[in-house]
This record gives sequence, C-alpha cells and structure tokens, in this order.
Amino acid sequence: MTVPSKVQWTMLTDAEEAFPLIHQAAVDAGFKAGSLNALETVVDVPRSMILRRRHARLTGSASPLGRRTAIVWTSDSPYPELYAHLTAIEESLPQGVIYLHGLQDAADRAGLYFDAKNRRGIVRHLYRDELVRAAGKGELGAEQGFAVFTDRRLLFVTDAANSSVLTLDMPDGTIERLTLSKRISGEILVATAAGKTIEISKLGHGEGHGIVSCFRNAVKERARIQPA
Repeated sequence: MTVPSKVQWTMLTDAEEAFPLIHQAAVDAGFKAGSLNALETVVDVPRSMILRRRHARLTGSASPLGRRTAIVWTSDSPYPELYAHLTAIEESLPQGVIYLHGLQDAADRAGLYFDAKNRRGIVRHLYRDELVRAAGKGELGAEQGFAVFTDRRLLFVTDAANSSVLTLDMPDGTIERLTLSKRISGEILVATAAGKTIEISKLGHGEGHGIVSCFRNAVKERARIQPA
C-alpha cells in the first residue's frame, strides 16, 4: 500500500477564521505558527531531545468550500510524524471546528469513544462529501481497528500508533449480504461481496447491530428510488 504524503482537514469556518484557530492550537501544542499568505499557513515543530523529536515544518494550503475550508497539510518530515504533529494540534482546537463526516454522532449512538488520533485515522480515508452512518470497534483477522459504514461503503481502518491503514473498502452497492451473530467475545459482522466473505469480530454490544441496521435501510432506500 502506498504511504500517503499529506493530510486533509475540512474546517467548519472560512480560512480567515480558520488560521487564527490553527495558530493558537499549534502554540498550545508547543509549536510555532504563522501565515505565509491568505491561503497558506505554516507550523514549525521545534526539535526536542527529551521527546526525541526532530525539527519539522508543516505547510497548510487552504481551499474555500463556501463556509467551510479544506486544508491540505504537507511536511518535510515523514508521514507518520506529520500525522502525529497534526493530531497534537487537532487536540487543542475547539470542539466542533473540524468536520468529522458524522463520525462522532455514529460513535455516540454506539457508545464508542474516539480520541483525536482515532478520529483522524478514520476521517483521512473518507471522501470529502462522505457521511458516516454507523461505527464499531473490533478485529479483522489479526488487526484491531474500526468498522465504519458510510453512505457509500463498509470500511475497516486499523487502530495504529502514529497512522492508520485502510484494510477493507467494500462499496455499499457490491455488498450482497451483511449478517450478524453474537458470541461471548462480542458481535461478529459477516459481509459478503463478489463471492468474498469477511468477518469483523469482537464488536461491542450493539455496534454490529447498528451497522447491519444502516445497511438494511440503505438497501430499502435504493429499492424505493430505483424504477421497477
């Protein structure tokens, strides 16, 4: 799998308001920040022997999206370091400033807790207009991570220390069957598409049920709007 080289944020404000928020959050995280121009900002991460941290320079390029702003972050440091630095900044931003594609609402319904690392690990794999319907935490094979059902697809994103990997990307329209079973160890989600079957196990109580319910509603909606 190709290692990404950038991170995109969607902020629920325009660039003029977004940059001061980013700058303050960067300072709160122990970094330095300033604007290069109206649509570009930079964050300097100082070298730290104690934290075993190298100096890094993060550049954020803004693109207006109406009242929202897309900010694409790049860095002269490797991607895992960019990811970690931005997670530190995001943790210092006011709640609700970063667009989370409905992820937090889905987590609340399932009784899940996502920290900034978890949120960023999932959101970075979503399309700009993609909306999360349901989510759960479990295992796919030997990998621990998050099962996420959106208005487009079923995903499984690993829960890693400094990054995340998309190990399952199953478009909603290709899913032939989505069923649920229960064990003492938790719920098991079984998805079948194109003759391939995968199992996501050890989901919390109600998490797999929420995903299956959203899938069934999506199937009903497609049947309603498609001509006979």
